[in-house]
Amino acid sequence: EASGESLYYLVNPFKFGFDPEVAEAHHLQRVTLRGTLIYREDGGAMIEVVKWSVEPQEAAESDPASPLPAGISRGPVELTGEIVDSKCWFGVMNPGTMKPHRACAIHCIRGGIPPMLLVDRQDLYLLVGPQGEAINDAVLEHVAIPAVVPGELTEVGPIKILAVDPS
Repeated sequence: EASGESLYYLVNPFKFGFDPEVAEAHHLQRVTLRGTLIYREDGGAMIEVVKWSVEPQEAAESDPASPLPAGISRGPVELTGEIVDSKCWFGVMNPGTMKPHRACAIHCIRGGIPPMLLVDRQDLYLLVGPQGEAINDAVLEHVAIPAVVPGELTEVGPIKILAVDPS
């Protein structure tokens, strides 16, 4: 980001998404945490957070936590790709895609790892419900097989978010 700040997905160790209660407790607050950076050379990153390491940070009045960048609506789209688990795709497993990785991806997504639509083996779209809610359980039967996914596209900084009807 031009501001010198970056956006990262957060996950817990192993096949678990980041604790939603911890996320809610610290939403849009400045924090410090410890973790392992997971990334792809061609883009995309997340942090596997060390349990109990998230600590609130005192911010000077002149240095408040930055709000999320405003989302830019791109309207309705229909994309063709493969649903992958973001943690493995970003680098925990290789190749992290297709049928050989299906069982692992289902296990990760069931555990709370954010599901993403991989388009053209390079573009990633975070999959959420119409109100931005997690839809992990609803996508399990479609993981690692070609899928045509209609939805509303929003971009928040470098993150592309595809809001879909999970039915």
